[in-house]
Amino acid sequence: MAEQSFRLVGDADMLSAPDIAEELHKVIDSCADDILIDCVRLDFIDSSGIGVLVTARNNLEGQGRRLRIVNMPPTGRRAIEILDLSEFLGVDGSDGIVASD
Repeated sequence: MAEQSFRLVGDADMLSAPDIAEELHKVIDSCADDILIDCVRLDFIDSSGIGVLVTARNNLEGQGRRLRIVNMPPTGRRAIEILDLSEFLGVDGSDGIVASD
């Protein structure tokens, strides 16, 4: 199955999470592809941002689709690892850096 890209830019936190969720939901609804979240320009992610990713992943799974995350910065990767969500969210790479397409 093909992948549709979505870039997280700047901060994915309590303030920006509602807007990110809305934009990501639009992307999910606009295609039948798996979703690739590219975090190459992500500066910060907190539990609210991670919650958006979990919700997106659950929505996609219900449609038989997958979520994959690439280029997660080390601090975001660590937060996701602490929550034991790396595999669940489809985070690629062992060091948080994966080459962009």
